[in-house]
Amino acid sequence: MLTFALLIGLLFVILFSIVLEKIIKNPFIVSGIIAIISLIIFALFFETLGITFVIWIVIYTIVAFVTAYLTDYFTRRHHCRNHRDNNNNDDNDNGCF
Repeated sequence: MLTFALLIGLLFVILFSIVLEKIIKNPFIVSGIIAIISLIIFALFFETLGITFVIWIVIYTIVAFVTAYLTDYFTRRHHCRNHRDNNNNDDNDNGCF
């Protein structure tokens, strides 16, 4: 039952990372926030969660970073594609790759 709850937590981390990335626009800060929240939850519920939750904190942090990075990448890609379609000049000073 605990594994199911941890997998639901993983789904929450993915969705929360996407939302935070849209607001903050920095994958490192997003993964840091997820790690801090996970550590606080671990500190509050240590007896219930056990030491294996530390491994899940690492997994949550990595998943948060990858999700935030991919969200940032695809958001910038979409933005650049729209900018390129609307403005056909060759200057690349708009942060596009």
